Amino acid sequence: QQYSQKMEIRETNLEDYESIKNLLESENMIGKWFTKEKLSKMLKKDKKSYFVAEIEDKTRGSIFSNDDGGYYGYISKLIVDKNHRNNGVAHRLIKAVMDNFKARNIEWVFAHVKKDNIPSINLFKKFGIKIRETHYLIDNG
Repeated sequence: QQYSQKMEIRETNLEDYESIKNLLESENMIGKWFTKEKLSKMLKKDKKSYFVAEIEDKTRGSIFSNDDGGYYGYISKLIVDKNHRNNGVAHRLIKAVMDNFKARNIEWVFAHVKKDNIPSINLFKKFGIKIRETHYLIDNG
């Protein structure tokens, strides 16, 4: 997928907090847990697991991921500004994470996607991620 404007995918910095928070709030994908201090801890733990997409010097997309250091990688938050969707932003963010996982020899990748988010599901399928009907997401939320 090609994007007509210049886009940069880079590792997330603490200075990106407000723009990421605004993106996540715009899609109701955030809770009170997401503070600047929490992002700071996340980045200190593993800076190479968080990426942003910048277009015209503004953050237009973000992705969170992590891994267990051995086998499993996990993508939990992928968000793209409504005005910049369907232009390859999400594809480039996922690719950055998948390249990072590959460099770490992470073989199994999981993604957390809402069941009704068909565009995201279809995009993840392009990266070889399959929907598993045999598993449940079990959490305390």
